[in-house]
Amino acid sequence: MTCPAGTTIPIRAVKVHARHAGKADFGAACATCPLRGQCTDSKTGRSITISRHEAQLTAARTRQQDPAWRADYRATRPKVERKIAHLMRRRHGGRRARMRGRHRIAADFTRDCPQFG
Repeated sequence: MTCPAGTTIPIRAVKVHARHAGKADFGAACATCPLRGQCTDSKTGRSITISRHEAQLTAARTRQQDPAWRADYRATRPKVERKIAHLMRRRHGGRRARMRGRHRIAADFTRDCPQFG
């Protein structure tokens, strides 16, 4: 990992945390850095945590740069958002169901919205 001042710190593996795969601590390098105010407010220096899902997130961000993906997203997403808004606004009273129990709610939902049944 490289900071804006050009200092490179290796990412060390984290095994005790379920969600984190690696961590880079700049600690001592931040003490005398002239760019510290732009990087961090922490007293111990800049610290960066890498998630276990970083590779998937990077792949998704790369896919999202594709013009074909963007066109498909722009064509599909408004329809999905509109349908969710309709479901929240009508028939089901927002986020509350008319009855209790997953099976009853599922039956009620599929009866009111046949396209999902």
